[in-house]
Amino acid sequence: MSGEKAAMGAHLERAAKLEGFLKVDPNNTELLRDLAECYHLGGDQEQALATYERLIGLGGETPAVLNGKGSALLALGRWQEAAEVLAKAAAEGEAAPLLFNLGYAELGAGAAQKAVGHLARAVELKQDDPRLYYYLAFAYDELGEGDRAEQALAHGLALNPTHAESLSLSAHIQMLRGRIEQARQTLALLLENHPGSIEGLFLQGQLEMLNFDAQKALEYLNRAHQLAPNDVDNLIALGQANLMLQRATAARKALNRAVMLDATQAMAQLALGWACLFENDPAPAEAGFTKALSNDPDLADAHAGLAIVYLGRGDTARAKAALAQAKRLDSSNLVAMLVEAGTAGQQGNADAARRIMDELMQGGSYSQAGWSNRELVERGKGSPTGRHVSAKWNRYLRQQQRRRLVAGPGSSRLH
Repeated sequence: MSGEKAAMGAHLERAAKLEGFLKVDPNNTELLRDLAECYHLGGDQEQALATYERLIGLGGETPAVLNGKGSALLALGRWQEAAEVLAKAAAEGEAAPLLFNLGYAELGAGAAQKAVGHLARAVELKQDDPRLYYYLAFAYDELGEGDRAEQALAHGLALNPTHAESLSLSAHIQMLRGRIEQARQTLALLLENHPGSIEGLFLQGQLEMLNFDAQKALEYLNRAHQLAPNDVDNLIALGQANLMLQRATAARKALNRAVMLDATQAMAQLALGWACLFENDPAPAEAGFTKALSNDPDLADAHAGLAIVYLGRGDTARAKAALAQAKRLDSSNLVAMLVEAGTAGQQGNADAARRIMDELMQGGSYSQAGWSNRELVERGKGSPTGRHVSAKWNRYLRQQQRRRLVAGPGSSRLH
């Protein structure tokens, strides 16, 4: 990372020199192109964008300049604007780097089908770069076309068997498709060649939680945390693993950090609500569940959590309403079943709520933010409950993978 920072600093130093030259010759389009490139490679995307606009204003709107402007927009996360600019450039002539950027922009904008078309064409033009196959696979995965995604990854890994992103996505898809042992082998290869891979450590932690070994999961997740302390997905996973070990205080610390970094993460709010309940702290638990539902109204586990909060408060009417909503969203939700069994024939009170929480903890019925160990066991047996949990967990992993695309550094340069 220090080498990367040094290179960025060198680009910005060159940009400062070019600014000096441009004071003498302000309309020199060649200098402006170099300046925009230096700002882009130096990480100052706002200045890069302003310089490209200045260049275009002088009549320098070539496909290469539009590609540069699109790259700056990508790095700023302005996906739709980038797609429009890059599409305009592509209309002037196809080139693999340009189509790669355009496909990446469409992915970020949520148009995976369009992304597939651009990335597939880029692969036709440049068949020796595993990154192209990786992003093509990502687009296929977004569309739910797992077979095509794995075919694209196989082509990329044939070019570079240790390509980190491709191995990571391969493991992700293998986990989604229930091939857990194959995912373990893929992650072993990834971490052997890239021991500092945040994604590899994170996925290995998820794998260990699926295997009910939360202590081992923490080993990988803590390593990832040391390398990337502000990685929201990893913080959520840390909270979940600590909950599996009944370490609610440690879970709250990780989850509070995740929520502070990104208040839109429903899974963080959900897990935080449960951690608060486990510490018999109903007010922040209610806040956590409520915020989780504001970000994802279909979280049955949050409604079930609210049912426990209301039960403990003696508000049986609201408890039953929350429970009914949880069951409507997820008829096989074990947390809701336990709440229903615990509330049958009794008035709401704090003792009743505590008994339900004790059963959840002692029975091992709670793990990854509302997915129970029992459910995960059934998942391997192919039961209806297991298939339901599989779909829910798959959605969670897809959301994580999607966020990692959007949180990326922008386009990579192809040559």
